[in-house]
Amino acid sequence: MIGGGAGRAVVASAASDSGLRPVVTLTCSALFVDVLFYSALAPLLPGIERRLSLSAAQAGVLVGVYVLGTMTAMLPSLLLATHAGVKATLVLGLLLLAAASAGFGVAQSYEALLVTPFVLGAAGSAIWIGTLAWLMNTAPSGRRGEILGFAYGASAAGNVGGPLLGGIANAVGRAYTFAAAGLLALLMTLATLLIAAPRNDSSGRTSVGVALIRGIRARRCGGLLRVWASLPARWSRLGTRCLIGRSGSC
Repeated sequence: MIGGGAGRAVVASAASDSGLRPVVTLTCSALFVDVLFYSALAPLLPGIERRLSLSAAQAGVLVGVYVLGTMTAMLPSLLLATHAGVKATLVLGLLLLAAASAGFGVAQSYEALLVTPFVLGAAGSAIWIGTLAWLMNTAPSGRRGEILGFAYGASAAGNVGGPLLGGIANAVGRAYTFAAAGLLALLMTLATLLIAAPRNDSSGRTSVGVALIRGIRARRCGGLLRVWASLPARWSRLGTRCLIGRSGSC
């Protein structure tokens, strides 16, 4: 009897791992791509400023609209995740990311460039809320810290790789680089549609707030939330340093 119970536990654990692996891969990839794109924009700002002959006020607005997009979409993303589900929220975030990437690649006017950081900020809100809530609703309680550690590492890797993407864009052109990034976001959207939503997400009533608060209380996703919350401020600081020529990396 004991052996049979242990065998069933092993089978259940293996089934849980096989079902969790695609979700972790997808959500970590979404966080990586979101932060990668965000980190790639700031090094491109000095060239944009020179090419369009922007004033200091215009350059400051261009930096600030990312923060505005993030803050504007935060509450709607939470409401969407609660009522439509975390999968729908992530799909919307990835679609917005694809649109922002393609738009940034082809935008030639200041007005068009104003739209893309705003959409990027909105996409980031939807992606981070969708991925964190999906992980918290899917990962077993004993492995949430481990799984969220993978997510944290993915976001950190995106932050490191962003300047490289910006350098590639400077070398080969924004249009080609960010068209490829937009295509990647679309492929990830298709992958998201193919993965089954959490069981409690199918009714459209996932308790996103409860899941995130539970993770914060357990000190498991607080670090990731702090990273997400710091992105707008870091974008503003880095973008400002680039625009005034004080950042050696730019």
